[in-house]
Amino acid sequence: MTANTNNIRLATEGDFRYLPAVEDAAGEVFRDIGYDDIADMPATPPEEYKNLQKKGGLIWVADNPVSRIVAFCATSPLPHGLYIKELSVHNLHMKQGLGSLLLKPALTAGRSNGDKSAFLLTFEKVPFNAPFYARFGFEIIEDLSPYPALKGLADNERETPLWKYGRVAMKLDLN
Repeated sequence: MTANTNNIRLATEGDFRYLPAVEDAAGEVFRDIGYDDIADMPATPPEEYKNLQKKGGLIWVADNPVSRIVAFCATSPLPHGLYIKELSVHNLHMKQGLGSLLLKPALTAGRSNGDKSAFLLTFEKVPFNAPFYARFGFEIIEDLSPYPALKGLADNERETPLWKYGRVAMKLDLN
């Protein structure tokens, strides 16, 4: 499958049941770089996506007639901008441009909603993480104090194995 055979659209509630399998499959690539405990982390349950959507979050999916949902990008509003909660591409569908195809409408929606910035938390040294986002203009931010909601999310992540591998916060100016 190439990226142009996938349909990029907003998720419906019926799609949420497929997202954990995509997240789990995407996580398997972390085994290749020795991050087994990251690959073993449980996926976000479907109910959380339903709650995210109820609170104004948007979930974009890439689907195709053969494999159904193969990638997704979940966003949520923060007081200081758009938060990219999760961008996952099934490991059998990676390297086809799906991450880019999903990120673009998410950022466009943020601009349309009047968000001045987009934020995310990711791994600094993993090529398909911070370096990927940097290609879109995201920059690492060290001081999270101006962004208390983002700081809270980062603090919550520190309770998980994520931070032992060099997680960073990143910001993109949407103006």
